[in-house]
Amino acid sequence: MDREELPREILVHILRRLGFEDRYAAATLVCKAWRDAATDPACWDVANVEECFERRLEVALWSTDEFEERIDAMVKNVVDWSRGGLRELHARHCSNAALVYVASKCPRLQSLSMRDSPNLTDVAGAAIAAACPELRELDLSNTKCISLECFKPCKSLVSLKMNSPDRRRLVPLGYRALQGAAFANAMPGLEVLEFRNGALSDADLQSILDGCSKIRHLDLRGCQGLSNAAVEAASSIVPCFLKPLPRLDEPELPRYGHWQLYSERFQPEFQF
Repeated sequence: MDREELPREILVHILRRLGFEDRYAAATLVCKAWRDAATDPACWDVANVEECFERRLEVALWSTDEFEERIDAMVKNVVDWSRGGLRELHARHCSNAALVYVASKCPRLQSLSMRDSPNLTDVAGAAIAAACPELRELDLSNTKCISLECFKPCKSLVSLKMNSPDRRRLVPLGYRALQGAAFANAMPGLEVLEFRNGALSDADLQSILDGCSKIRHLDLRGCQGLSNAAVEAASSIVPCFLKPLPRLDEPELPRYGHWQLYSERFQPEFQF
C-alpha cells in the first residue's frame, strides 16, 4: 500500500506517537495527505517543544530575540492545530504574547511548563489563570518576573514549580517572595511544590503546611530565612522534603586568610 493510500484515521494514530520534531517538521513535508494528518487536532493534545532543546546545538542563540520569535511561532502553530484541544504544553524561551495566545485558545489546558522564559510577566500569568480553569500542573522556573499572585484563581493546581535560577543571589530581580498564608489558602489541593532559592520565612512555611494538607513533595533547597526548627518540623510532616542547603556565605568553620592558614598549620616556629 502506498503511503498516500493509508486511511486517515490510521495515519493520525501513527503520527501522534512520534516525537515533537518528527510530527512538527518531518511529517508535514512528506506529502499533502501526511500534512493534513500531522496537523489533525488528535495529534496535538500534548506538545513537548522542549525536545528541540535536547540537542543543545544552539545554546548560544537561546537568549536572542530571533530564537524567542522562532519558539513563539512553533507554539502558536501547535495551538492552532490543536483547535482548543491542547491539554499539555512544555516549552521554553517564550514571550508574553505566546502565552497570552495559549490562554485565548486552550481552555482545556491541564499541564503547562514555560521554564527559562525571562520575558514572561504577570500579564501572561493572569491570562492563563483566568482562561484555564482545569490547570493542574504549572512549571515557571527561572522566569524571574512573574509572581504567584496572578495564579490564585487556579484552585485545581496540584503541582507548582517556581525555582529561582541562582542560589548565590538573595532574590533575583522581579522574583517575588512566596506569601505563605495567601498562597496556602488559594491552593489547598497542592501536592507538589518546588520553590528553590526563593525567599521564605518560618511563618510562610508553617502557613503552607497548615493550608496545603495534601502536600507530599516539598523542595526548598537554597531558600534563606528558615530556622533549623522550622525545617525539622516540615521534614517530619512532608513525606518527601528536600531541605535548604547551607548558605555559601556562612560556613560552619571559621575562615582564615591564605597566608595565615599556611603559617598556622604548616610552618614550625623556629627559635634563633
